[in-house]
Amino acid sequence: MVGFLLATVGLVVALIVALAVRQASGENAGVSTAVTGLPEEINPSAAVAVVPEEGAVGLGRIVYQCIECDPVLVLDGGEQLVLAEDAEFGAGLAFSLSPDGRWLAQGTLSGVFLRDLGDGQAQIFEGLGGMIPWAWSSDSRQLLVAEPEADRLLSTYWLVDLINQSMVEVEAIADREVVSVFPDGRLLAIDRLPDTPGMVEMIEGEVVDPISGEVASVEIDGREWLDQGESLSEGTGQFEGVQLLSNPAGEGFIVAVFGEARGPVALLYVSDEGDVTSRVPLELPQEQGSWHVEGQFDGQVVISNMRSLSPDGRGFGRILYAVSVDGELRHLTTVSRADLLRLPGTAAFGGSSL
Repeated sequence: MVGFLLATVGLVVALIVALAVRQASGENAGVSTAVTGLPEEINPSAAVAVVPEEGAVGLGRIVYQCIECDPVLVLDGGEQLVLAEDAEFGAGLAFSLSPDGRWLAQGTLSGVFLRDLGDGQAQIFEGLGGMIPWAWSSDSRQLLVAEPEADRLLSTYWLVDLINQSMVEVEAIADREVVSVFPDGRLLAIDRLPDTPGMVEMIEGEVVDPISGEVASVEIDGREWLDQGESLSEGTGQFEGVQLLSNPAGEGFIVAVFGEARGPVALLYVSDEGDVTSRVPLELPQEQGSWHVEGQFDGQVVISNMRSLSPDGRGFGRILYAVSVDGELRHLTTVSRADLLRLPGTAAFGGSSL
């Protein structure tokens, strides 16, 4: 009899807890909370210590900057360290985290500086001029850096192998922009900013082998996967263009689909050969602000909601969500007052900024 009463009480408690959870999450139905090692909110007021010049600091999770603060590195566990900014490039182009969070790349006027955040070891690759960390391979072994000319146009790429500590020059491809690095060092180049961004149903590009010089055409055909009024490129504004990133969970790529309203409406999963294999719809919460594709975090695509976080409209930030393979959203963290945000592996042209 006692055992029956205890079981009954336990069942009632479980039902009450489940009901409370359901009521608490009612306004954000379909959104769960992720266990990430990040605090619920990241605020620049907590960034007081400066990243040490030598020694291990731990895995990097986010790089961000606000108008009134220096660039900040957020570590696994939530600790924030202030970074020394290169005044020539700014944080948006100067800093980049590898997809696994182990390496922090910094562009300088003489080359690119790479620091292993796990053991503190550093590598310096010098060029003829300033270098910008451009795009990472998904396995964090290869980093493509870009060397701009005086007029800021990209003229030459360099592919850095962090394991072999080698650097190979890659010629720029006319009318194409390198957007992804394969783990074997091949590069995907596309027309990222098409002339008619709101009407893109197909993406044409080339896969380039910088060692052999071989070039193969690739075509991403989304016509059978798009609804009326949808496009593979965001139409207008600061974030226009094709939003493509390496699949953080495996081979291939992910391309964002945009509708008539601002922001992504779905994600297309694409093979290395350019074949679309699936479409994942995005059921975004009905929140104010704008939605953007930020990159990846722990093997999942991340989107953000950029909006005011205070009643007076003065405070703003980005609410980050991880997207599962079936489109479910998981809340990662909220980054307050961030004008610029870079997740691990985010390319120089990716993410969002104000």
